[in-house]
Amino acid sequence: MLDFVNAILINLSIIVSTALTLYFLSVRQSLTDNQVDSDFMNQTGRLLLSKNHQIFLGIIVGILCFFISLNKIPVPLYGGISVDVRYLPIFFSIYYGSTLIGVFNGGTLIILKLIQYSLRSAHMYEIFNNIFLTISLVILATIIKKQHFSQKKSVLIFLVVALSIRLGTFCILFSPPTSIKVLINVLSYIMIFSLVFLFTAWLIDSSISISKTIHVYRTSSIYDHLTKLYNKESFYFFLDHVYHDLIMNQATCGVAILDIDNFKKINDHHGHLAGDQVLIHIANLLTLDKPSLESPRICRIGGDEFAMIFKSPIIQPEEFIEKKLIQINQTPCIYENLTIPIEISCGLAIIKKTSIKNKNFSTEDMFKLADSMLYKAKKIGKNQLVTTYRNI
Repeated sequence: MLDFVNAILINLSIIVSTALTLYFLSVRQSLTDNQVDSDFMNQTGRLLLSKNHQIFLGIIVGILCFFISLNKIPVPLYGGISVDVRYLPIFFSIYYGSTLIGVFNGGTLIILKLIQYSLRSAHMYEIFNNIFLTISLVILATIIKKQHFSQKKSVLIFLVVALSIRLGTFCILFSPPTSIKVLINVLSYIMIFSLVFLFTAWLIDSSISISKTIHVYRTSSIYDHLTKLYNKESFYFFLDHVYHDLIMNQATCGVAILDIDNFKKINDHHGHLAGDQVLIHIANLLTLDKPSLESPRICRIGGDEFAMIFKSPIIQPEEFIEKKLIQINQTPCIYENLTIPIEISCGLAIIKKTSIKNKNFSTEDMFKLADSMLYKAKKIGKNQLVTTYRNI
């Protein structure tokens, strides 16, 4: 009994860790180096990796399947049978990964088992079973994935068809079970195989559901729902961060506040839905062609107000903002066949710590400084950038 429990736990740990690794690699891969980070979650749970990475993962999972085959689950009945669940990762590698991963998974498994069989002069039915069943299940999992069934339906279809293929092969190679001993062994095999597969699928699906729930709370607390930019709370977080860097490391930082000129007229003349489209349009332009990680964090901090945080080392923040203002001026928003021109005013404060003395300068002062430059830009004609440099 101890060997039975031990084998189940080992097989479960390998299968679950493999499937979850595939899923969370998809999460990691979908992290993009751009300002709008809210799309990091791969909502379908399907892998987005380069072809070389998929091939490598397929080979690794195939090797794990081979180790699973060496650790069969013993069932102490009538002299004992053993349940081989090496084929389960094939389903998960295709469903949560890709067909290419599944193909190399199956191919690696076949090759390793053939090497093992050749070393111990295995029976022909073992060789046939290895090749036929592995290829059949790769094809089956691929067909199921292309049908875009739900996870539960996909699992049940794979389980029923896989067992049918397995039992059909058994009956062809040997004979239909007639004796009580053989029948009990077959039923025990079906029950254990099904329980391991269903429990594994449930555990993986539960883990992924929790991950997605966490993502929902994460994005709602960090990002603006409409524009997908960072929200006001994130803005103050970034502001605190650059302020700490400014004070502790005598660094330089920049804070810019941007405001849409005459935004109320856009809402009054075209409606609030048009106003929302203008905000989305501006957000897309602000994040378009975002360069390095040192480029500003861009936030929506109010109705029609945006902000940029430039962290040290800052590289030509004025040039960056001027380029964005030109893009916005030259790219009107198109909404329901209406062309809505957009102009933006911006105030920029570039702040440098030049003294080790502790001066009374806070994050609120940083914001007020940039905001006062925005007010000045509005006062002297709008649609322009006004910059101030402050040493503290």
